[in-house]
Amino acid sequence: MFRRHRYVLVVLFLIGAATLAFSDAAAQSAGIIEGQVVDAGDGSPLPGANVVVEGTSIGTSTDPDGRFRLTSVPAGPQTLTVSFVSYKSSSTTVDVEAGQAQTVNVELASEVLEGEEVVVRGLRRSQFRSINRKRQSLNIVDALAADRIGNLPEKNIAEAVQRLPGIVLRNDRMEGRLVSIRGGAANLNNVTLNGNTLASTAGLRATALDLLPAEMVSNVEVTKAVTPDMPGNAIGGSIDISTLSAFDREGAFAFGSVRALSHDQQVPDLGETEFPFRANVTAGTKVGPDDAFGLLISASGSRRDFTTSGLKGEGWGEFSGEGSIDLRPDFGGVVVPEAQEQIVERNRRRRFAVNASLDWRPNKNVEVYLRPYYTFTDEKKLDNELEYNMVYDPEDYPGDPRPSMTESGARFARGFGSVDLSDTDEEESLWGGNLGVEHQFDGAVTLSASGSYSRGVLDRRQEDAEFETPETTRASGVADMGNFLFDYYPENPDYVGNGANYTANEVDLEYNENTENTYAVQADLRVPFSSAGLSGYV
Repeated sequence: MFRRHRYVLVVLFLIGAATLAFSDAAAQSAGIIEGQVVDAGDGSPLPGANVVVEGTSIGTSTDPDGRFRLTSVPAGPQTLTVSFVSYKSSSTTVDVEAGQAQTVNVELASEVLEGEEVVVRGLRRSQFRSINRKRQSLNIVDALAADRIGNLPEKNIAEAVQRLPGIVLRNDRMEGRLVSIRGGAANLNNVTLNGNTLASTAGLRATALDLLPAEMVSNVEVTKAVTPDMPGNAIGGSIDISTLSAFDREGAFAFGSVRALSHDQQVPDLGETEFPFRANVTAGTKVGPDDAFGLLISASGSRRDFTTSGLKGEGWGEFSGEGSIDLRPDFGGVVVPEAQEQIVERNRRRRFAVNASLDWRPNKNVEVYLRPYYTFTDEKKLDNELEYNMVYDPEDYPGDPRPSMTESGARFARGFGSVDLSDTDEEESLWGGNLGVEHQFDGAVTLSASGSYSRGVLDRRQEDAEFETPETTRASGVADMGNFLFDYYPENPDYVGNGANYTANEVDLEYNENTENTYAVQADLRVPFSSAGLSGYV
Protein backbone atom coordinates (compact mmCIF):
# COMPACT_ATOMS: atom_id res chain seq x y z
CA MET A 1 0.00 0.00 0.00
CA PHE A 2 2.80 2.45 0.85
CA ARG A 3 4.54 1.67 -2.44
CA ARG A 4 1.35 2.34 -4.39
CA HIS A 5 0.87 5.70 -2.65
CA ARG A 6 4.50 6.57 -3.31
CA TYR A 7 4.03 5.96 -7.05
CA VAL A 8 0.94 8.20 -7.07
CA LEU A 9 2.83 11.02 -5.32
CA VAL A 10 5.72 10.72 -7.78
CA VAL A 11 3.34 10.95 -10.76
CA LEU A 12 1.57 14.00 -9.29
CA PHE A 13 4.92 15.67 -8.61
CA LEU A 14 6.10 15.06 -12.17
CA ILE A 15 2.84 16.45 -13.61
CA GLY A 16 3.11 19.56 -11.45
CA ALA A 17 6.76 20.09 -12.29
CA ALA A 18 6.09 19.65 -15.99
CA THR A 19 3.19 22.08 -15.84
CA LEU A 20 5.29 24.72 -14.09
CA ALA A 21 8.20 24.21 -16.46
CA PHE A 22 5.92 24.40 -19.49
CA SER A 23 4.31 27.56 -18.06
CA ASP A 24 7.71 29.17 -17.43
CA ALA A 25 8.91 28.28 -20.94
CA ALA A 26 5.78 29.76 -22.47
CA ALA A 27 6.11 32.89 -20.32
CA GLN A 28 9.62 33.55 -21.64
CA SER A 29 8.35 33.87 -25.23
CA ALA A 30 5.06 35.61 -24.47
CA GLY A 31 3.67 38.42 -22.35
CA ILE A 32 0.66 39.29 -20.21
CA ILE A 33 -2.19 41.77 -20.73
CA GLU A 34 -4.21 42.77 -17.69
CA GLY A 35 -6.55 45.58 -16.67
CA GLN A 36 -10.10 46.54 -15.82
CA VAL A 37 -13.27 47.17 -17.83
CA VAL A 38 -15.61 49.87 -16.47
CA ASP A 39 -18.71 51.82 -17.46
CA ALA A 40 -17.72 55.10 -19.13
CA GLY A 41 -20.66 56.84 -17.48
CA ASP A 42 -20.18 56.17 -13.76
CA GLY A 43 -16.92 54.20 -13.62
CA SER A 44 -18.56 51.07 -12.16
CA PRO A 45 -16.96 47.73 -13.09
CA LEU A 46 -18.52 45.52 -15.78
CA PRO A 47 -18.34 41.87 -14.72
CA GLY A 48 -18.59 39.24 -17.47
CA ALA A 49 -17.27 41.44 -20.31
CA ASN A 50 -15.60 39.56 -23.19
CA VAL A 51 -11.88 40.28 -23.65
CA VAL A 52 -10.24 38.69 -26.73
CA VAL A 53 -6.87 38.98 -28.49
CA GLU A 54 -7.82 39.18 -32.18
CA GLY A 55 -6.42 36.46 -34.45
CA THR A 56 -5.78 34.08 -31.54
CA SER A 57 -7.80 31.77 -29.30
CA ILE A 58 -6.72 33.77 -26.24
CA GLY A 59 -9.60 35.34 -24.35
CA THR A 60 -11.34 35.61 -21.02
CA SER A 61 -14.18 37.34 -19.20
CA THR A 62 -13.88 39.95 -16.47
CA ASP A 63 -14.39 39.01 -12.81
CA PRO A 64 -16.92 40.65 -10.44
CA ASP A 65 -14.53 43.64 -10.11
CA GLY A 66 -14.36 44.05 -13.90
CA ARG A 67 -10.72 42.89 -13.95
CA PHE A 68 -9.11 40.53 -16.46
CA ARG A 69 -5.73 38.89 -17.04
CA LEU A 70 -4.55 37.25 -20.27
CA THR A 71 -1.45 35.08 -20.21
CA SER A 72 0.68 33.53 -22.97
CA VAL A 73 -0.01 36.45 -25.34
CA PRO A 74 2.47 36.37 -28.27
CA ALA A 75 5.02 39.18 -28.22
CA GLY A 76 4.51 42.08 -30.60
CA PRO A 77 1.57 44.33 -31.55
CA GLN A 78 -1.74 42.72 -30.65
CA THR A 79 -5.33 43.95 -31.01
CA LEU A 80 -7.37 43.66 -27.84
CA THR A 81 -11.17 43.70 -28.32
CA VAL A 82 -13.61 44.16 -25.43
CA SER A 83 -17.38 43.64 -25.78
CA PHE A 84 -20.35 43.74 -23.43
CA VAL A 85 -24.09 43.38 -24.08
CA SER A 86 -25.74 46.79 -24.74
CA TYR A 87 -22.33 48.57 -24.84
CA LYS A 88 -20.18 49.65 -27.80
CA SER A 89 -17.26 47.31 -28.41
CA SER A 90 -13.75 48.71 -28.04
CA SER A 91 -10.50 47.68 -29.78
CA THR A 92 -7.04 48.71 -28.61
CA THR A 93 -3.56 47.97 -29.98
CA VAL A 94 -1.15 46.72 -27.32
CA ASP A 95 2.62 46.26 -27.74
CA VAL A 96 3.25 43.03 -25.87
CA GLU A 97 6.79 42.45 -24.59
CA ALA A 98 8.03 38.96 -23.79
CA GLY A 99 8.03 38.28 -20.07
CA GLN A 100 6.34 41.62 -19.26
CA ALA A 101 2.83 42.56 -18.15
CA GLN A 102 0.98 45.36 -19.94
CA THR A 103 -1.89 47.16 -18.16
CA VAL A 104 -4.86 48.20 -20.29
CA ASN A 105 -7.93 49.81 -18.72
CA VAL A 106 -11.00 50.02 -20.97
CA GLU A 107 -14.08 52.23 -20.69
CA LEU A 108 -17.19 51.09 -22.56
CA ALA A 109 -20.02 53.45 -23.44
CA SER A 110 -23.65 52.37 -23.47
CA GLU A 111 -24.99 51.81 -26.99
CA VAL A 112 -28.38 53.24 -27.95
CA LEU A 113 -30.28 51.78 -30.91
CA GLU A 114 -32.97 53.97 -32.47
CA GLY A 115 -36.31 52.41 -33.20
CA GLU A 116 -39.95 52.53 -32.20
CA GLU A 117 -40.86 53.91 -28.80
CA VAL A 118 -40.11 51.42 -26.01
CA VAL A 119 -40.78 52.07 -22.33
CA VAL A 120 -38.36 50.24 -20.03
CA ARG A 121 -38.68 50.47 -16.26
CA GLY A 122 -36.36 49.40 -13.47
CA LEU A 123 -34.01 46.60 -14.37
CA ARG A 124 -32.30 47.44 -17.69
CA ARG A 125 -28.69 47.70 -16.49
CA SER A 126 -29.14 44.93 -13.93
CA GLN A 127 -30.44 42.55 -16.63
CA PHE A 128 -27.54 43.28 -18.98
CA ARG A 129 -24.98 42.49 -16.29
CA SER A 130 -26.84 39.37 -15.21
CA ILE A 131 -26.96 38.08 -18.80
CA ASN A 132 -23.19 38.54 -19.21
CA ARG A 133 -22.37 36.76 -15.94
CA LYS A 134 -24.58 33.84 -16.96
CA ARG A 135 -23.14 33.71 -20.48
CA GLN A 136 -19.52 33.66 -19.29
CA SER A 137 -20.01 31.01 -16.61
CA LEU A 138 -18.62 27.53 -17.23
CA ASN A 139 -21.62 25.83 -15.58
CA ILE A 140 -25.38 26.41 -15.26
CA VAL A 141 -25.94 29.58 -13.26
CA ASP A 142 -28.27 32.53 -12.99
CA ALA A 143 -27.03 35.89 -11.76
CA LEU A 144 -28.73 38.92 -10.26
CA ALA A 145 -26.79 42.18 -10.46
CA ALA A 146 -28.16 44.47 -7.77
CA ASP A 147 -27.40 47.90 -9.22
CA ARG A 148 -30.97 49.02 -8.61
CA ILE A 149 -32.15 46.47 -6.07
CA GLY A 150 -32.73 49.13 -3.43
CA ASN A 151 -35.44 50.64 -5.65
CA LEU A 152 -37.31 47.34 -5.91
CA PRO A 153 -40.02 46.13 -3.53
CA GLU A 154 -38.00 43.18 -2.17
CA LYS A 155 -37.60 43.33 1.59
CA ASN A 156 -34.83 40.71 1.82
CA ILE A 157 -32.46 38.54 -0.21
CA ALA A 158 -34.93 35.67 -0.56
CA GLU A 159 -37.41 37.91 -2.36
CA ALA A 160 -34.68 39.24 -4.64
CA VAL A 161 -33.51 35.74 -5.60
CA GLN A 162 -37.03 34.67 -6.56
CA ARG A 163 -36.74 36.92 -9.66
CA LEU A 164 -34.38 34.33 -11.17
CA PRO A 165 -35.84 31.45 -13.24
CA GLY A 166 -36.14 28.08 -11.54
CA ILE A 167 -36.39 29.60 -8.05
CA VAL A 168 -39.42 28.96 -5.82
CA LEU A 169 -39.95 31.12 -2.75
CA ARG A 170 -41.34 29.85 0.55
CA ASN A 171 -43.07 32.61 2.53
CA ASP A 172 -43.38 33.15 6.25
CA ARG A 173 -46.14 35.59 7.22
CA MET A 174 -46.19 37.46 3.91
CA GLU A 175 -42.41 37.68 3.57
CA GLY A 176 -39.97 35.42 1.71
CA ARG A 177 -37.76 33.21 3.89
CA LEU A 178 -36.48 30.03 2.17
CA VAL A 179 -35.77 29.36 -1.51
CA SER A 180 -35.94 26.18 -3.55
CA ILE A 181 -33.74 25.59 -6.61
CA ARG A 182 -35.38 23.60 -9.42
CA GLY A 183 -37.96 22.19 -7.06
CA GLY A 184 -35.44 20.74 -4.60
CA ALA A 185 -35.77 21.10 -0.85
CA ALA A 186 -34.37 24.29 0.65
CA ASN A 187 -32.19 22.29 3.05
CA LEU A 188 -30.22 20.88 0.09
CA ASN A 189 -28.81 24.29 -0.89
CA ASN A 190 -25.49 25.79 0.18
CA VAL A 191 -25.73 29.52 0.94
CA THR A 192 -22.51 31.57 1.03
CA LEU A 193 -21.72 35.21 1.70
CA ASN A 194 -18.64 36.41 -0.21
CA GLY A 195 -17.79 32.76 -0.93
CA ASN A 196 -18.03 31.50 2.67
CA THR A 197 -20.82 29.39 4.19
CA LEU A 198 -23.40 31.19 6.33
CA ALA A 199 -24.69 30.00 9.67
CA SER A 200 -28.43 29.33 9.97
CA THR A 201 -30.91 30.52 12.58
CA ALA A 202 -33.78 28.41 11.25
CA GLY A 203 -33.10 25.46 13.57
CA LEU A 204 -32.69 23.18 10.54
CA ARG A 205 -30.24 22.60 7.74
CA ALA A 206 -31.85 25.17 5.45
CA THR A 207 -30.50 28.72 5.63
CA ALA A 208 -33.16 31.41 6.05
CA LEU A 209 -32.46 34.38 3.77
CA ASP A 210 -34.94 36.81 5.31
CA LEU A 211 -32.25 37.94 7.78
CA LEU A 212 -30.27 39.70 5.05
CA PRO A 213 -31.78 42.96 3.75
CA ALA A 214 -31.79 43.45 0.00
CA GLU A 215 -29.85 46.72 0.25
CA MET A 216 -26.60 45.08 1.46
CA VAL A 217 -26.13 43.03 -1.71
CA SER A 218 -23.93 43.74 -4.71
CA ASN A 219 -24.51 40.53 -6.69
CA VAL A 220 -26.27 37.19 -6.21
CA GLU A 221 -25.27 34.13 -8.22
CA VAL A 222 -27.26 30.88 -8.15
CA THR A 223 -25.50 27.73 -9.37
CA LYS A 224 -28.02 25.09 -10.40
CA ALA A 225 -25.68 22.27 -11.46
CA VAL A 226 -23.24 20.82 -8.94
CA THR A 227 -19.59 20.85 -10.06
CA PRO A 228 -16.62 19.01 -8.48
CA ASP A 229 -15.15 22.17 -6.95
CA MET A 230 -18.30 22.94 -4.93
CA PRO A 231 -18.77 21.92 -1.28
CA GLY A 232 -20.44 18.60 -0.61
CA ASN A 233 -23.46 20.22 1.03
CA ALA A 234 -24.49 21.93 -2.24
CA ILE A 235 -26.60 18.97 -3.36
CA GLY A 236 -29.49 21.05 -4.64
CA GLY A 237 -27.42 24.04 -5.74
CA SER A 238 -25.52 27.01 -4.39
CA ILE A 239 -26.49 30.63 -3.67
CA ASP A 240 -23.53 32.99 -3.41
CA ILE A 241 -24.17 36.52 -2.13
CA SER A 242 -21.55 39.23 -2.71
CA THR A 243 -21.32 42.58 -0.93
CA LEU A 244 -19.89 45.82 -2.29
CA SER A 245 -16.32 47.05 -1.80
CA ALA A 246 -14.72 50.48 -2.23
CA PHE A 247 -12.85 49.28 -5.34
CA ASP A 248 -16.15 48.57 -7.13
CA ARG A 249 -16.66 52.30 -7.76
CA GLU A 250 -14.46 55.14 -8.96
CA GLY A 251 -13.36 57.68 -6.35
CA ALA A 252 -15.33 58.44 -3.20
CA PHE A 253 -19.06 57.74 -3.30
CA ALA A 254 -22.14 57.76 -1.11
CA PHE A 255 -25.75 56.92 -1.81
CA GLY A 256 -28.85 56.02 0.16
CA SER A 257 -32.58 56.37 0.45
CA VAL A 258 -35.37 56.81 3.00
CA ARG A 259 -38.87 55.60 2.20
CA ALA A 260 -42.10 55.92 4.12
CA LEU A 261 -44.55 53.14 3.30
CA SER A 262 -48.31 53.22 3.51
CA HIS A 263 -50.80 50.42 2.91
CA ASP A 264 -54.23 49.31 4.07
CA GLN A 265 -54.28 46.71 6.81
CA GLN A 266 -55.97 43.44 5.96
CA VAL A 267 -57.66 43.50 9.38
CA PRO A 268 -58.21 47.16 10.41
CA ASP A 269 -58.45 48.39 14.00
CA LEU A 270 -56.47 45.47 15.40
CA GLY A 271 -54.29 47.32 17.87
CA GLU A 272 -51.93 50.22 17.35
CA THR A 273 -49.43 50.26 14.49
CA GLU A 274 -46.37 52.46 13.95
CA PHE A 275 -45.43 54.12 10.69
CA PRO A 276 -43.52 51.69 8.43
CA PHE A 277 -40.26 52.74 6.74
CA ARG A 278 -37.18 51.53 4.83
CA ALA A 279 -33.84 53.34 4.94
CA ASN A 280 -30.32 52.57 3.78
CA VAL A 281 -27.01 54.34 3.27
CA THR A 282 -23.72 53.22 1.69
CA ALA A 283 -20.46 55.16 1.57
CA GLY A 284 -16.99 54.24 0.39
CA THR A 285 -13.64 55.76 -0.51
CA LYS A 286 -10.01 54.91 -1.20
CA VAL A 287 -7.23 56.46 0.88
CA GLY A 288 -3.49 56.23 1.44
CA PRO A 289 -0.57 56.16 -0.99
CA ASP A 290 -1.81 55.39 -4.51
CA ASP A 291 -5.30 54.84 -3.06
CA ALA A 292 -4.21 51.43 -1.81
CA PHE A 293 -6.72 51.24 1.06
CA GLY A 294 -10.44 50.91 0.43
CA LEU A 295 -13.03 51.64 3.13
CA LEU A 296 -16.75 50.99 2.78
CA ILE A 297 -19.65 50.82 5.21
CA SER A 298 -23.30 50.10 4.51
CA ALA A 299 -26.25 50.22 6.92
CA SER A 300 -29.97 49.63 6.50
CA GLY A 301 -33.09 49.43 8.62
CA SER A 302 -36.79 48.81 8.19
CA ARG A 303 -39.97 48.41 10.17
CA ARG A 304 -43.31 46.99 9.10
CA ASP A 305 -46.56 46.49 11.03
CA PHE A 306 -49.13 44.34 9.27
CA THR A 307 -52.13 42.16 9.94
CA THR A 308 -53.08 38.84 8.36
CA SER A 309 -56.15 36.64 8.46
CA GLY A 310 -57.00 33.15 7.29
CA LEU A 311 -59.87 30.70 7.17
CA LYS A 312 -59.48 26.95 6.81
CA GLY A 313 -61.36 23.72 7.31
CA GLU A 314 -59.82 20.80 9.19
CA GLY A 315 -60.41 17.06 9.42
CA TRP A 316 -62.18 16.60 6.10
CA GLY A 317 -64.16 13.38 5.60
CA GLU A 318 -67.36 11.96 4.08
CA PHE A 319 -70.65 12.27 5.95
CA SER A 320 -73.07 9.41 5.29
CA GLY A 321 -76.18 10.98 6.78
CA GLU A 322 -76.26 8.40 9.56
CA GLY A 323 -74.65 10.63 12.14
CA SER A 324 -70.98 9.74 11.66
CA ILE A 325 -67.94 11.05 9.84
CA ASP A 326 -65.73 8.66 7.90
CA LEU A 327 -62.22 9.80 7.09
CA ARG A 328 -61.99 6.93 4.59
CA PRO A 329 -64.00 8.14 1.59
CA ASP A 330 -65.31 4.71 0.54
CA PHE A 331 -69.03 5.49 0.28
CA GLY A 332 -71.07 8.16 -1.43
CA GLY A 333 -71.57 10.98 1.02
CA VAL A 334 -70.93 14.71 1.31
CA VAL A 335 -67.37 15.78 2.08
CA VAL A 336 -67.44 18.11 5.09
CA PRO A 337 -64.82 19.45 7.51
CA GLU A 338 -64.65 18.51 11.17
CA ALA A 339 -63.86 22.07 12.22
CA GLN A 340 -63.37 25.56 10.87
CA GLU A 341 -60.49 27.69 12.08
CA GLN A 342 -60.35 31.47 11.70
CA ILE A 343 -56.93 33.04 12.27
CA VAL A 344 -56.21 36.73 12.83
CA GLU A 345 -52.63 37.93 13.41
CA ARG A 346 -50.99 41.24 14.18
CA ASN A 347 -47.31 41.29 13.27
CA ARG A 348 -44.44 43.69 13.82
CA ARG A 349 -41.16 43.07 12.03
CA ARG A 350 -37.99 45.16 12.39
CA ARG A 351 -34.73 44.54 10.58
CA PHE A 352 -31.35 46.27 10.98
CA ALA A 353 -28.06 45.42 9.28
CA VAL A 354 -24.56 46.81 8.87
CA ASN A 355 -21.65 45.50 6.83
CA ALA A 356 -18.21 46.84 5.97
CA SER A 357 -15.38 46.11 3.60
CA LEU A 358 -11.74 46.91 4.38
CA ASP A 359 -9.44 46.29 1.41
CA TRP A 360 -5.74 46.74 0.84
CA ARG A 361 -4.33 46.61 -2.67
CA PRO A 362 -0.71 47.82 -2.56
CA ASN A 363 -0.27 46.81 -6.20
CA LYS A 364 -2.21 45.13 -8.96
CA ASN A 365 -1.03 41.66 -7.91
CA VAL A 366 -1.90 41.68 -4.19
CA GLU A 367 -5.29 41.98 -2.52
CA VAL A 368 -6.07 41.63 1.20
CA TYR A 369 -9.60 42.10 2.55
CA LEU A 370 -11.66 41.96 5.73
CA ARG A 371 -15.48 41.99 5.42
CA PRO A 372 -17.44 41.92 8.70
CA TYR A 373 -21.24 42.00 8.85
CA TYR A 374 -24.06 42.04 11.39
CA THR A 375 -27.82 41.75 10.93
CA PHE A 376 -30.66 41.64 13.44
CA THR A 377 -34.36 40.90 13.05
CA ASP A 378 -36.95 41.43 15.78
CA GLU A 379 -40.43 40.06 15.28
CA LYS A 380 -43.51 40.16 17.49
CA LYS A 381 -46.71 38.28 16.65
CA LEU A 382 -50.09 38.42 18.41
CA ASP A 383 -52.08 35.43 17.18
CA ASN A 384 -55.83 34.99 17.75
CA GLU A 385 -57.33 31.69 16.58
CA LEU A 386 -61.05 31.01 16.85
CA GLU A 387 -61.96 27.41 16.07
CA TYR A 388 -65.55 26.21 15.74
CA ASN A 389 -66.03 22.44 15.99
CA MET A 390 -69.16 20.40 15.36
CA VAL A 391 -69.66 16.98 16.96
CA TYR A 392 -70.59 14.20 14.54
CA ASP A 393 -71.17 11.03 16.54
CA PRO A 394 -74.51 11.05 18.43
CA GLU A 395 -73.73 7.81 20.26
CA ASP A 396 -72.02 9.86 23.00
CA TYR A 397 -75.20 11.95 23.37
CA PRO A 398 -78.21 9.61 22.90
CA GLY A 399 -80.76 12.36 23.64
CA ASP A 400 -79.61 14.66 20.85
CA PRO A 401 -81.26 14.80 17.44
CA ARG A 402 -79.28 12.82 14.91
CA PRO A 403 -77.12 14.74 12.42
CA SER A 404 -78.92 15.08 9.11
CA MET A 405 -78.10 15.61 5.48
CA THR A 406 -79.00 18.89 3.79
CA GLU A 407 -79.23 19.70 0.09
CA SER A 408 -75.56 20.69 -0.10
CA GLY A 409 -74.01 19.55 3.18
CA ALA A 410 -74.94 18.51 6.69
CA ARG A 411 -76.48 19.82 9.93
CA PHE A 412 -75.08 18.82 13.31
CA ALA A 413 -76.94 19.13 16.59
CA ARG A 414 -73.94 19.63 18.84
CA GLY A 415 -70.67 21.56 18.77
CA PHE A 416 -68.21 23.69 20.75
CA GLY A 417 -65.98 26.70 20.32
CA SER A 418 -62.26 27.02 21.01
CA VAL A 419 -60.13 30.17 21.23
CA ASP A 420 -56.33 30.08 21.15
CA LEU A 421 -54.47 33.27 22.09
CA SER A 422 -50.70 33.41 21.65
CA ASP A 423 -48.04 36.08 22.01
CA THR A 424 -44.71 35.37 20.32
CA ASP A 425 -41.45 37.34 20.51
CA GLU A 426 -38.66 36.24 18.19
CA GLU A 427 -35.18 37.67 17.76
CA GLU A 428 -32.70 36.47 15.15
CA SER A 429 -29.16 37.73 14.73
CA LEU A 430 -26.39 36.81 12.34
CA TRP A 431 -22.86 38.12 12.40
CA GLY A 432 -19.40 37.16 11.25
CA GLY A 433 -16.70 38.11 8.80
CA ASN A 434 -14.35 37.01 6.03
CA LEU A 435 -10.58 37.51 5.96
CA GLY A 436 -8.71 36.69 2.77
CA VAL A 437 -5.70 37.32 0.57
CA GLU A 438 -5.00 36.85 -3.13
CA HIS A 439 -1.55 37.06 -4.75
CA GLN A 440 -0.65 36.79 -8.43
CA PHE A 441 2.96 35.71 -9.02
CA ASP A 442 5.03 36.05 -12.16
CA GLY A 443 3.71 33.80 -14.88
CA ALA A 444 0.14 34.47 -13.65
CA VAL A 445 0.27 31.77 -10.98
CA THR A 446 -2.39 32.79 -8.43
CA LEU A 447 -2.60 31.83 -4.77
CA SER A 448 -5.70 32.72 -2.75
CA ALA A 449 -6.61 31.86 0.81
CA SER A 450 -9.48 32.89 3.07
CA GLY A 451 -11.06 32.14 6.41
CA SER A 452 -14.48 32.97 7.79
CA TYR A 453 -16.56 32.80 10.94
CA SER A 454 -20.34 33.04 11.08
CA ARG A 455 -22.69 32.82 14.08
CA GLY A 456 -26.48 32.65 13.96
CA VAL A 457 -28.65 32.95 17.07
CA LEU A 458 -32.41 32.52 17.44
CA ASP A 459 -34.27 33.44 20.66
CA ARG A 460 -37.97 32.66 20.70
CA ARG A 461 -40.52 33.07 23.50
CA GLN A 462 -44.18 32.13 23.18
CA GLU A 463 -47.11 32.34 25.57
CA ASP A 464 -50.11 30.30 24.49
CA ALA A 465 -53.51 30.12 26.24
CA GLU A 466 -56.52 28.02 25.21
CA PHE A 467 -60.19 28.56 26.12
CA GLU A 468 -63.16 26.31 25.26
CA THR A 469 -66.93 26.14 25.60
CA PRO A 470 -68.69 22.90 26.64
CA GLU A 471 -69.91 20.53 23.92
CA THR A 472 -73.56 21.53 23.74
CA THR A 473 -76.61 21.69 21.49
CA ARG A 474 -76.46 25.47 21.90
CA ALA A 475 -73.50 25.32 19.51
CA SER A 476 -75.29 23.37 16.77
CA GLY A 477 -74.23 24.24 13.23
CA VAL A 478 -74.35 23.68 9.49
CA ALA A 479 -71.66 22.75 6.98
CA ASP A 480 -72.79 24.05 3.57
CA MET A 481 -70.65 22.73 0.72
CA GLY A 482 -72.76 24.18 -2.10
CA ASN A 483 -70.22 26.82 -3.16
CA PHE A 484 -66.54 26.59 -4.03
CA LEU A 485 -65.79 28.54 -0.84
CA PHE A 486 -67.65 26.50 1.79
CA ASP A 487 -69.88 28.04 4.45
CA TYR A 488 -69.47 26.60 7.93
CA TYR A 489 -71.37 28.40 10.66
CA PRO A 490 -73.10 27.98 14.06
CA GLU A 491 -76.87 28.29 14.23
CA ASN A 492 -76.51 30.29 17.44
CA PRO A 493 -73.61 32.70 16.81
CA ASP A 494 -74.36 34.67 19.97
CA TYR A 495 -73.41 31.65 22.08
CA VAL A 496 -70.15 30.89 20.24
CA GLY A 497 -69.25 34.59 20.12
CA ASN A 498 -69.82 35.27 23.80
CA GLY A 499 -66.56 35.22 25.77
CA ALA A 500 -68.43 34.49 29.03
CA ASN A 501 -69.16 30.97 27.76
CA TYR A 502 -65.45 30.09 27.50
CA THR A 503 -63.35 28.72 30.33
CA ALA A 504 -59.56 28.47 30.51
CA ASN A 505 -58.22 25.11 29.43
CA GLU A 506 -54.44 25.36 29.55
CA VAL A 507 -51.58 27.85 29.31
CA ASP A 508 -48.24 26.94 27.69
CA LEU A 509 -45.01 28.86 28.10
CA GLU A 510 -42.25 28.03 25.60
CA TYR A 511 -38.72 29.29 25.19
CA ASN A 512 -36.45 28.15 22.38
CA GLU A 513 -32.85 29.07 21.68
CA ASN A 514 -30.86 27.93 18.68
CA THR A 515 -27.21 28.79 18.07
CA GLU A 516 -25.08 27.73 15.13
CA ASN A 517 -21.39 28.54 14.54
CA THR A 518 -19.62 27.88 11.26
CA TYR A 519 -15.88 28.04 10.59
CA ALA A 520 -14.31 27.74 7.17
CA VAL A 521 -10.76 27.89 5.81
CA GLN A 522 -9.86 27.38 2.18
CA ALA A 523 -6.90 27.86 -0.14
CA ASP A 524 -6.57 27.66 -3.91
CA LEU A 525 -3.55 27.54 -6.21
CA ARG A 526 -4.11 28.26 -9.90
CA VAL A 527 -1.38 27.53 -12.47
CA PRO A 528 -2.03 28.61 -16.11
CA PHE A 529 -0.62 26.92 -19.20
CA SER A 530 -1.04 27.05 -22.97
CA SER A 531 -0.80 24.35 -25.59
CA ALA A 532 -1.31 24.54 -29.35
CA GLY A 533 -2.62 28.08 -29.02
CA LEU A 534 -5.16 27.14 -26.37
CA SER A 535 -5.01 28.50 -22.85
CA GLY A 536 -6.02 26.65 -19.70
CA TYR A 537 -5.14 26.25 -16.05
CA VAL A 538 -4.67 23.65 -13.34
